[in-house]
Amino acid sequence: MSKGERHPMRTVIRLCAAILVALALTVAGYVVYLNVNYTRIADGIEVSNEGAEPKTAALAKGVTYTALTYNVGFGAYTPDFSFFMEEGTMKDGTPTQGEHDVAASKESVLACTEGDIATITAATADGAPDLVLLQEVDRDSTRSHHVDQCQAFKEALPTYGAFYAENFHCGYLLYPFPEFHGSVHGGLLTLSDVQGSAVRRSYPIDESFLARFFDLDRCFLAQRVAVEDGHELVVINSHMSAYDEGGVIRAQQMALVMGVLREYGKAIARETAVTCYSSTGSKRPSVTQAFQMPSVMTSSVTMSASALTSSQALPMATLYQPSTNMDTSFIASPKTMTSE
Repeated sequence: MSKGERHPMRTVIRLCAAILVALALTVAGYVVYLNVNYTRIADGIEVSNEGAEPKTAALAKGVTYTALTYNVGFGAYTPDFSFFMEEGTMKDGTPTQGEHDVAASKESVLACTEGDIATITAATADGAPDLVLLQEVDRDSTRSHHVDQCQAFKEALPTYGAFYAENFHCGYLLYPFPEFHGSVHGGLLTLSDVQGSAVRRSYPIDESFLARFFDLDRCFLAQRVAVEDGHELVVINSHMSAYDEGGVIRAQQMALVMGVLREYGKAIARETAVTCYSSTGSKRPSVTQAFQMPSVMTSSVTMSASALTSSQALPMATLYQPSTNMDTSFIASPKTMTSE
């Protein structure tokens, strides 16, 4: 009788041990891979214009301009798509849980992106708004089947300036099972029909071991647009943390962006005269804003939030609530622009 036949259990134990060691090494290697691929983009990076040089060099006082903010949801949100991290309760009290984290197909992403473009270009009677602020725009991601949405939006508005700030970049995420999120390169895109410059500002995020891989590299994009009298309009395209229990991180993020607004405006003391028009429905254009450059510049700020109802003016108090919807955009004309 051979040794193997004498001790069959020992052979099984060794085999199991070898499998466990291999699994442990695989998990350890994957963790190292994620950490090697995890980086935070530095704060305060100047963002170059990837689009055209708009013909309009400066905004004119007394003229009405339009702006639209739109979370395009990486082209995944068809009527039957629900994100796996989203939870809710039906009117009858039944709890609900999202199911997906990857778009149905490449064709579906292309169709959704084309629909987004159609919505944007028909947003006003004159076509696309003067300023288009988009969130969750993917460039090369598993979840959106590697469709370059950023390029599609730029091609749809070929005369607009285009400022892109990445806020989600990661290695291949083997989660959730079996619909892996994969690798992601996505972010914020501001399209502008007037010349300007932009800076990417990094938000504070939860950098604990696991959370940092899923909380994105949150940021906001601050664009400065010239006004004909030599002053500037500041436009902020923002995407705050979404799944922040207790709102602790969002409060820090709100404090940062409000601090930036105070730097521009010195003080937020007056209610805005800007009217906000809201479209209902998840991942739809949350607010289209019409604003007029006044003949005498004064401090004014407005923020979009999907909770607004149609034709509802936005109260300034909304700006100070850390629990505000994660998809937010601000338009600010700093007090420092006041013409005496």
